[in-house]
Amino acid sequence: MSDLSDDQKSAIDNILTKHDRKSDASNQLIAATQIVAYCNIYSGKASSHKDDPIDGIPGLKD
Repeated sequence: MSDLSDDQKSAIDNILTKHDRKSDASNQLIAATQIVAYCNIYSGKASSHKDDPIDGIPGLKD
């Protein structure tokens, strides 16, 4: 989580709250990992799902 910007942390917290999940360090780390995997982020750029909202990532909305 230390590599995430304040805006990224805020976006993750908003998603977790929206889906009735605790916005704690564990859930934030899981969400960040799911986002990286979903978007296939390498070198700071998404290779997949570039235009899809991260709010719809399977696992974050379950």
